[in-house]
Amino acid sequence: MSRRILLFPILLANLLLSCGGQKTAAAPPKPEEEALVVPADRTADDVARYLAGVPAKPGSKLADLHETPGHKAHSKDFDLKFT
Repeated sequence: MSRRILLFPILLANLLLSCGGQKTAAAPPKPEEEALVVPADRTADDVARYLAGVPAKPGSKLADLHETPGHKAHSKDFDLKFT
């Protein structure tokens, strides 16, 4: 009985190794893969800032809209409600 118990882990290990069940750790990312940067589209951020009444970031395509009287009133209204 004890021989069967001792042989089972050995047989199982052999079976896993012969079937390719051996696990290997994932290779760390290559330095050139880490350096790849995808440029972000800031449209969503610009629109969110406009709707929230937050000042536009420099270079925003919506910067002119932030200067309209309607948006300035909207921004002041949000400041009063949320501060």
